[in-house]
Amino acid sequence: MTQKAIDIKEARQIIRMILAKSSWILPVSQQVYYSVFAKSIKDVQAVTVDLNHTAQVLSTVLNQGWQLNKSVEWINQELLFEAHAAYFGDRLRVMLFALKRQRGSDEALDLYNERLRRFDVIKDFL
Repeated sequence: MTQKAIDIKEARQIIRMILAKSSWILPVSQQVYYSVFAKSIKDVQAVTVDLNHTAQVLSTVLNQGWQLNKSVEWINQELLFEAHAAYFGDRLRVMLFALKRQRGSDEALDLYNERLRRFDVIKDFL
């Protein structure tokens, strides 16, 4: 089964459902993922206070995660990163701080590059 990229409209629908419902009827194995995922989306929404911006972040992170074959944990981690970046208002500085904190390890450099490419930040410097 191939993954279909989600667009902004679908992302807005997901966000509205998460914000409107405190819990869904899910199998126990999925409840933890849902609660963490819902919290991550709520964190992004709380910081941006803009459904369209939150939808852009959600669709971009989900689509990048699917393209790179990343885990649910990675997607949640990156949604939280985007919430922190929005809170501080300087995405590149937050990225550099995370890179320095991990002492420039190969994994940290890979993650830095993934984040840099997420919103096509590289082309702004060329």
